[in-house]
Amino acid sequence: MANLRCRPGDLARIIHSRRPELMNRIVFVEYLYDSERWAITLLGEPAFGLTERGRRPVVTNEFSIRDWRLEPLRGEEQANEQHQESAFQHMHSAEHSLQDMGGA
Repeated sequence: MANLRCRPGDLARIIHSRRPELMNRIVFVEYLYDSERWAITLLGEPAFGLTERGRRPVVTNEFSIRDWRLEPLRGEEQANEQHQESAFQHMHSAEHSLQDMGGA
């Protein structure tokens, strides 16, 4: 499975879309639709779309969207996770450096 940016329950912003009316809209990430797409609920006004099967026109708040088209909005929690991951990588790198020099 790819390294996904979003996870179920996130609020996210649409940052890439072929349709300008969806740009910067806030969504609620529901569940993983397939290996790289989320089922999402568009917050606020519904938007025009096409059904998955049959490609029929529909006005809805329910869509599926690829993970890379979304930016999760987790605020401080996301920043803390990124900081912890960076600190772990730095610590892991330092351990390898010590082992290479005959230490630890």
